[in-house]
Amino acid sequence: MTEKLTGEQSKALPDFTERSPKLANRLRGVALTGGVVIFGFMGGFTVWAATAPLSAGAVVRGVVGPEASRKSVQHLEGGIVSEILARDGDFVKRGQPLITLERAQALAAVGQVRNTLSRREAEVARLSAQLSGAEEIDFAGAIADADGDPTFPDFVKGQQALFVSSVKALREKQQLLRTQIDKLSAQIEGAKARISGSERQRELIDIQIDDTQSLMEKGLARKPLLLDLQRRRSELDTEIAGLNSDIKRAEIEKIEKKITLDNAETTFLNDTSTELAKARSEVAGLSARLAASSDILTRTQVIAPATGYVLNSQAKTIGGVIRPGTDILQIVPTEGDLIIEGRVSPAEIRNIETGQDARVSFTTFPMRDMPMIPGKVIHVAADAITDQQTRETYYVAKVAVDRAAFAAYAKVEDMKPGSPVEAYVEARKRVAMEYFIEPVVHSFRRSFREQ
Repeated sequence: MTEKLTGEQSKALPDFTERSPKLANRLRGVALTGGVVIFGFMGGFTVWAATAPLSAGAVVRGVVGPEASRKSVQHLEGGIVSEILARDGDFVKRGQPLITLERAQALAAVGQVRNTLSRREAEVARLSAQLSGAEEIDFAGAIADADGDPTFPDFVKGQQALFVSSVKALREKQQLLRTQIDKLSAQIEGAKARISGSERQRELIDIQIDDTQSLMEKGLARKPLLLDLQRRRSELDTEIAGLNSDIKRAEIEKIEKKITLDNAETTFLNDTSTELAKARSEVAGLSARLAASSDILTRTQVIAPATGYVLNSQAKTIGGVIRPGTDILQIVPTEGDLIIEGRVSPAEIRNIETGQDARVSFTTFPMRDMPMIPGKVIHVAADAITDQQTRETYYVAKVAVDRAAFAAYAKVEDMKPGSPVEAYVEARKRVAMEYFIEPVVHSFRRSFREQ
């Protein structure tokens, strides 16, 4: 049963009728403020998503390449140490001599080949002069290569004498042939003259024979006279026939002499050309041998392949033996870039190309000691490679890091080949909105297709 409130109790209760308008106003303000905040956040987020740049990129996971670390110095032939010019800890420059090996054997080999080469070149000069018909021989090239050969001047004199004698022999042979040809011509002319005289005598004898026969018919001449005239005519016929035969033989011999004369210089030049080709072939072979011998002589000095510090030198003693192909020492380079060789996932390959900037993390060093160092992509493979063991497909990429930037935080010699490294390559930039919309766009592309 509801009891009626007394006057005092009714006064003690709150007056909701009076407070309800105030409460509504307060709630309306809170709702308005919340709406403003929400719409402000959404608007700000939309503006940020439409304008804030986010970078796409690729990660190159790899190791420090061997060309970026210590340089091992070896010697192909080996030898005996005669001089040590750099020891462990010494700073050397590229091309600076480090160790000198005994040179006696290499010098002897070079000298022997050079002497033989200079002689063959002198022969080439002589034969070239003979072939061209020059009056003198140009020994300049041979003399230049014969530096230090005390017997070379005598060899040159011999070649000069041989040149003179060869040309002289040719000229004398030609002159002899011309003389013989002239003599044969004279013989032919003499024989022809004798034939003319004999023919004239034969004509006179024929007249005498005719007259004698007429006288014999009249009884005024004797037969022995006629027979004597006929014998004389027969002798003239034999003499004329012999002279004609001599003329033919002389003409044949004259032709042969002319052919020999014409071929004398040709034969001389052909023989000279054959000798010249052989001599030039020998010069080419000797030049190659000299280059090889000179290369061996040059390698008697071990040269620094890079600028840096000498480390782990095995040459400790003068007279010590260096074995062929073994490591003599190492150079810790102080110049050039560190090269990172790594792998790139096929999914990220479109985000990397040569010339892009990268940030390199050397994971073997603590982050507090080694921050990310700037680098640059210097190589990206054109095709993917599949690891036969893991069946992983990847692209090979190389990133160069400035050695000086690395040396500011750590010693270069502490970076061993094969040390793990990660390089982060920044590619194209997109706004955040593109990342949110891209999945939706791809979904629409796949949805609106006829099955």
